[in-house]
Amino acid sequence: MKAHDYNAVARQARFLQWGFHDDPSSPTELGKALSVNCLHHILSYGGAPVEALRVQWSRETLPTTLGFLDHPMAPEPKILLSSAFGSAIPDGIGATAESALAWYDRNRGYLRREGAHHDGNFVIDEYLVALGPADDDPAMVETLAVRLDEKARPYGGPGVGERCRCRPAVAGRAPLRT
Repeated sequence: MKAHDYNAVARQARFLQWGFHDDPSSPTELGKALSVNCLHHILSYGGAPVEALRVQWSRETLPTTLGFLDHPMAPEPKILLSSAFGSAIPDGIGATAESALAWYDRNRGYLRREGAHHDGNFVIDEYLVALGPADDDPAMVETLAVRLDEKARPYGGPGVGERCRCRPAVAGRAPLRT
């Protein structure tokens, strides 16, 4: 299954994400050509360093956890929700899969993960809530553009000692995530 937020094929240094699934003994001719071209391409990167590697759970994994709320073998809702949110289970999430998934749909663009890997929890990013558009909303770009510092240099990189043009809009913030 492919959607707008999934990669069919993605590369990061010498790693390749192959987003197709089927019996590998029966690829189409186009599939064979694509896989050969991808392998040839990534081989050219040899020992190139990995520039980014996901060490956090994506918020896209959260609906799977929330969907288990109604499962007959699932632990009580508070225990299941605490696996994703720790002790700070958000208000309004409910105790059923339907209510929790509806909550997720309303808050998806404001969710981020804090903490290291399995010790982390999903939280609502209050900074983004106050800013307005969610981080996956195209209106976020317009919102940030309005907040740019007029005295800073245009995009292209700050000079030594100068501030980045986006600093007033997102000072102290990590890059926006999807």
